[in-house]
Amino acid sequence: MSCDTSKPEVVGLIPARGGSRRILRKNLVDLCGRPLIAYTIEASRRARCITRTIVSTDDHEIADVSRRLGAEVPFLRPGRLATDTARSIDVIRHAARWLENHGIRLRAMVLLQPTSPLRKAAHIDEAVRLFLGGGCDSVVSVRRCDGVMDRDKDGERNRKLLRSIRPGGWLAPWRGKPGGRIDRRLRPCGSERGRQVSVSGMQARSAAGVDLPCLLNGAVYVLGRRVIFGSVPIENRRTKAYIMPANVSVDVDTRKDLHAAERQLSRRGSAR
Repeated sequence: MSCDTSKPEVVGLIPARGGSRRILRKNLVDLCGRPLIAYTIEASRRARCITRTIVSTDDHEIADVSRRLGAEVPFLRPGRLATDTARSIDVIRHAARWLENHGIRLRAMVLLQPTSPLRKAAHIDEAVRLFLGGGCDSVVSVRRCDGVMDRDKDGERNRKLLRSIRPGGWLAPWRGKPGGRIDRRLRPCGSERGRQVSVSGMQARSAAGVDLPCLLNGAVYVLGRRVIFGSVPIENRRTKAYIMPANVSVDVDTRKDLHAAERQLSRRGSAR
């Protein structure tokens, strides 16, 4: 499918508030010699399906860095939308209303969190193409689920991110026991007779009518107008799952995640 979006536009929105809970000034923290936000700005600007890249921030330093990296920062986000309890949808709607009030008609908005530095332009384009051809309200990126959840902090976090991919690629809530362990007899996406299942294998199994466990990875959210301007939630019955490899699905929340991203970026560099 072509990515000739012309008008109306498909806008990449990067939310980057100045505060952070676990890593001080996280969006500007150094990652392999560059600020964390640089990787997401670069991926968005390289994506062929994105017509413009906008950073929504309340912070003057983040705004200055983002502009130097080639992103647009046409407004500063109000303080009420820059707390750690502010909802993503409210940040999205604030940006969308500003854009439309300034003559930019939206086809879709692509939420790109700067905490996903390994996501590439190709992933963004694939997710947007899925949205444009999928008859859906939104597309949400996920990764393979690797079996039984451990009862530690990482396992607890992953249980909150656990979802199902229904036949046809539709995203749905996980239908297992709340807070329970994933039984390996369910043949989760990460194992099949002891072997890893590729992204293409997951897609094939979903198309064949098999429900698959998966985890939200926070990398790409493609949102249509019913979500942006209506009362439709980001995840609903008309949400498609975009499956990404686990090795590009690091979501930087802690120093441990930051080190994992550093290792992956170092491997990329050594492979060139």
